[in-house]
Amino acid sequence: MHESTKINVLLVEDDPFWIEQLSDSIKQQEDMYLVDVAITKEEAIKTALKYTPDVMVLDINLTENNLDGIEVAKEASNITRTIMLSSVMEDEVIWDAFDYGAVNFLAKSSSHEIISAIRDAYCDKSSIHADVAAVLRKGFKRERREVKLQVLTSAERLLYELEEDGMTKGEMATRLHKSLETIKSQFKSIRKKMRERGG
Repeated sequence: MHESTKINVLLVEDDPFWIEQLSDSIKQQEDMYLVDVAITKEEAIKTALKYTPDVMVLDINLTENNLDGIEVAKEASNITRTIMLSSVMEDEVIWDAFDYGAVNFLAKSSSHEIISAIRDAYCDKSSIHADVAAVLRKGFKRERREVKLQVLTSAERLLYELEEDGMTKGEMATRLHKSLETIKSQFKSIRKKMRERGG
């Protein structure tokens, strides 16, 4: 069944406790309709294709902690807006979830905020939850840094990273068996390239 006047929500969750909690929360909302509950990756993709829900609330682990929810998000990214809900809060997992199409990501400890997250997703509001905002900022900075470092040679990149680790130019010269003047000259080249790249 599909309710055309409401936000149609598909819940993808395998834990009976969370199925009950989240289903009850969604069903209590006058502006929402729970189209179905799927408990496996295959069922989730099939159900998403069948109902094309407005929003899918998706657990990141559906089978033995193997992060198959991320695969569902990838498959359904052109069908629905996906909100990841998880107790797994590792940086790489969060980055992957957004890379594969999630529009938001909440820790299960913040599940009481899922209703407002569903409404935001439905309205295409870019309100990334505080649970993951800092992680996304860190990821953005990391990507920008990688883009800047692409202009460096492997030798220059090594010096840059040694400096990041707190090593002095004198220590680098000793470690790399180079003269201090060579190290200083390489750093001039590094600074010039980084400035030109906007770093």
